[in-house]
Amino acid sequence: CIQTPNGEETFVTPVMLWLWEKRLFDMIYDLPVLNNFRIWKAYTLWKNNVRNHKTTNSLEILTKQLFCANEVLQGCVLHVQSLCEAASGSLTGFGSGEAAICLVKVNKAVTLTLKEFVATQRLQGELALKQLFALRKKVIDVVWKSCATVAEMEGVTHGIRPEKDKKVKVKKEQEQQKEVKYKIKTKYGEIPVYDKKQPVIS
Repeated sequence: CIQTPNGEETFVTPVMLWLWEKRLFDMIYDLPVLNNFRIWKAYTLWKNNVRNHKTTNSLEILTKQLFCANEVLQGCVLHVQSLCEAASGSLTGFGSGEAAICLVKVNKAVTLTLKEFVATQRLQGELALKQLFALRKKVIDVVWKSCATVAEMEGVTHGIRPEKDKKVKVKKEQEQQKEVKYKIKTKYGEIPVYDKKQPVIS
C-alpha cells in the first residue's frame, strides 16, 4: 500500500515473486561488504590514523637525527661532493681545472722509453699525492666547521672552537673593572642586595 495525495494505491505481488525477491534481498544483505561495512570502516580509519602518526614521528626523528636533513650539514655534503667532482668527475673520470687529480700521466703523441715512463709516472704520483692530501685537508676543515656550527646551534659552546675562533669572546677581568661603572640609585623603602661577583660582559 502506497499513500498518495489522492489516496492509497494497492499493488498485489504474487507469493512466488515475493519469495524470490526476498531471497535476493537476503543474499545481498549477507554480503560481507554490506554486513561488515561499519567494522571495516572503523578498522580502516584506525589503521590510517596509526600509519599517519608513525609517519609523522619518523619524519620528526629523521629531521632531528639524519644529518642530510640539516641545512648546514646538507650544504657541507654538497660542498664535499663538488670538491670530489672537481678532483675526479664521476661521469668522465677526469677532473676540471687546477683541482683535477690524475694518477697516471699518459701522452699518446709522445713515445717514451721505459725509464722515462717510470720517472714521469713517479713525478705524477708525487703530485697526485700532494693534491690528495690538500683535498683531504679541505674536506676535514669543511666538515669540522659544519659540525661545530651545528653543535653551537644545539647549545654546545665549550670545547669546540679555539678561544680565538669563538664567536663570543670574554674580556679580561681588568678591562671589565675599567669599563663597568655602577650607578646605583636607591629608592625610598628599598633594601638593595648586591652580588659580590662581577658581571661578565661578552
